[in-house]
Amino acid sequence: ILDVPDEKVKNYLTLKLLLQPIVENAFLHGIETMNRKGLIKVRAFEDQEKLIFEVTDNGRGISENALKELENKLFFNRGETEQKLGIGLKNVHERIQLYFGDSYGLKISSHENEGTLVSITIPLIMENKNKETT
Repeated sequence: ILDVPDEKVKNYLTLKLLLQPIVENAFLHGIETMNRKGLIKVRAFEDQEKLIFEVTDNGRGISENALKELENKLFFNRGETEQKLGIGLKNVHERIQLYFGDSYGLKISSHENEGTLVSITIPLIMENKNKETT
């Protein structure tokens, strides 16, 4: 499901391949092995001069210990990609921070057997439709 409640959000620019690794993880790690119908929802909205993307799934979720381990690898071991856990997430998070600074990036919340929410925060950058060519 794609949810964009405010059409003007479609005029903001974002980084390429920002959502793909997040949606892929939701499918592979949350939905694919479920015995019930899976749902992945992508929501985009503006909040306090920031563009927020939320990717939620109703999948397996992540245990509290695994979530702490994942967050540690994502947020505290910058540049290290030895272990495969969260490489796609880590790459997206680091790329966002490289372009926009440390106040932007990913946040993850999850509960086992209830699903996962990955929130992506970037600054608002309006598409310039009146570009002059020289």
